[in-house]
Amino acid sequence: MFLIYKIDDKLDRLILPSELDNKSFDELYGLYDKMFGKYIGKYIGEYYEILIKKVISNNITDIFDKSSTLINNIKEKVLKNKECTKEIFEKLSDDNFWGTRVSVAENLNCPSHVLEKLSNDKDGLVVLEVAENMSCPIKLLENLIANKYGDGESCKYWEDKIKIAAKNTLIKILERDSENKDYCIRVKVVQNKYCPVDILEKFSNDPIPRMVFWVSKNPNCPAEILERLSDNYYLDIRESVAQNPNCPIHVLEKLSDHTWNPIRASVAENPNCPIELLEKLNNDCYNDIKELAKKALIAKKLENENKTAQ
Repeated sequence: MFLIYKIDDKLDRLILPSELDNKSFDELYGLYDKMFGKYIGKYIGEYYEILIKKVISNNITDIFDKSSTLINNIKEKVLKNKECTKEIFEKLSDDNFWGTRVSVAENLNCPSHVLEKLSNDKDGLVVLEVAENMSCPIKLLENLIANKYGDGESCKYWEDKIKIAAKNTLIKILERDSENKDYCIRVKVVQNKYCPVDILEKFSNDPIPRMVFWVSKNPNCPAEILERLSDNYYLDIRESVAQNPNCPIHVLEKLSDHTWNPIRASVAENPNCPIELLEKLNNDCYNDIKELAKKALIAKKLENENKTAQ
């Protein structure tokens, strides 16, 4: 089957597909540049696909320094191709047109270091696409949630959207990874401070004690789970419960009578331990626990005095 019409100075002639394989990218680009806007139909489309494959397979990036409707169309097609290379992503992440940078940021195959660079883009829509990308590294999503995006009203508008999108994406990733067969990946899920409560609830009953331990340490772990884990067979889990800022006061009171010293020490160090309980631990039979309770008491009383003075 014949593929396309070649335009030259003398005549139009049909070119066989086999002839295109041996042509350089510059020759192909020159041919298509002449034809662009003059011919339509499946032949032009097939030829166009060959041109795109040449760009990707030969890792051609200098063409993107040119500016034309054809180049813009090539950018769009290349970025949608699953074989798009790291070098092309890097090149187009610096493109002057925000729309091209958006296409880079939303691509699931975009390298992590390129997403990180685009997370500081001057255009809020580009950063929003980074925040919505399911291939975005967890650490980068956490930074987008925590950090400020620029100054001014327009930046505040984008900042709110970026934070919401980043948190939603992070939760989706954690939900996905919680089903992973790799223990190490599941551990990272329950260690994450944004881990949803329903996932923590599930893993609080995990047959692997170390997984339960990390649940008890999570700052997002609710009081109900901590109360149940305070009776866990493993002492390090009960110690971790005593350390958690979400631990209810009545659970701290119960653990303050535990026979294992590290658990009572953790109660004394808990930032929410009430003064009455600290005074009790200040009379503990072990000097190390006494010292921890005394130090916490001084800090608490100073804090209360400052609040009163204000």
